[in-house]
Amino acid sequence: MGFALLTGCANFFQNPNNTGTTGPTTGTGTTTGDYVYVLNDTTNTLSQFQVGPSELTPISGSPISLGGTGFESAAVTRGNQFVYVGGAGVLQCYSIGSTGALTAQSAAELTQANTQFVSLTTSPVGLWLLALDGNTQTIFVYGINTTTGVLTQTQALPYTVPSGGTVTPHQISISPNGGLVAVALGAAGDLVFTFNTSTGLLTQTAGINPASQYNDNAVLFDATSGYLFVARQGPLAGSSGITSYSITTTGVATAAQSLIASGDDPYWLVEDKSNTYIYAANRGSTSNSISGYSVSGGTLTALATSPYASGTQPTALAVDSSGKYLVAAAIGGSNDVTMYGFDALTLGKLDPVATAISGTDPAGSAVVLATY
Repeated sequence: MGFALLTGCANFFQNPNNTGTTGPTTGTGTTTGDYVYVLNDTTNTLSQFQVGPSELTPISGSPISLGGTGFESAAVTRGNQFVYVGGAGVLQCYSIGSTGALTAQSAAELTQANTQFVSLTTSPVGLWLLALDGNTQTIFVYGINTTTGVLTQTQALPYTVPSGGTVTPHQISISPNGGLVAVALGAAGDLVFTFNTSTGLLTQTAGINPASQYNDNAVLFDATSGYLFVARQGPLAGSSGITSYSITTTGVATAAQSLIASGDDPYWLVEDKSNTYIYAANRGSTSNSISGYSVSGGTLTALATSPYASGTQPTALAVDSSGKYLVAAAIGGSNDVTMYGFDALTLGKLDPVATAISGTDPAGSAVVLATY
């Protein structure tokens, strides 16, 4: 398939995370609080909320201006030290304070010419930031200094696409064990990579081709890292859905379940913390909903109570650190942010419990993050 494989280089990359410290020092923002952050790409701001019992409370100073335009992506480190925000040629870094408030770390801001960072993710142990570029067929890997937030590039991997579909980079996702990475590339399908969590080395291994006229928007590994779920947009109303693949530890993908229906234009996938349910944000203008499924291995079964009403064009989902709530960001507003509780009697059902405005509605709420 013409993959550009990089092997035999385990000793070439020096881990930039070896700072001589055992963790962040006072003031770097390590927190155990329950916080949610929303990236608003219309207003170029970042909203900050504290999660309480069935409520979202804005944190003082929210929203904060990002000081530029074109921001599309964001990620939080697994130790809850930093939030990174990606845009046109820049990665900004914010430390998370003890109250959840974000503070810009200008010394950790990184510029990367001719890039548009459309999706970010961090490795499970918090040592690496992976960034998907929207301008070129490239994935950037950065080591994270866990004390300062400073990024050090260790790899810029150009990837090859086996299908003939148009490449539209949407999302990058890493498996819970950190050993696999997947990207969703629109009509070009998806790619799978192995990832070395010690060296930060990413190696392309497999490609997944969608059917003609379908576009893959989002990818999600299950809790075992053995299955990959794909949100697939169909060409007609009612033709979109979620499909799954079994994934080996070496990154080989095999179809597991054919397309199960979702709302139109499923754009984001998330699994609850019990690893029992998967939810899809349906961004299509005729849907404005969240689909819910029970999951067993690589098999999804639609919940009888699904779908669940949301704001206009829900684009991103996150489960809060307590595991009690699912939060949805709607790029079309009305409401910008909706928080749902998991129904105590009907398992898997989502009950709306709180809403929030993320700025001048609609703020273009495109990404929602939750602390771990």
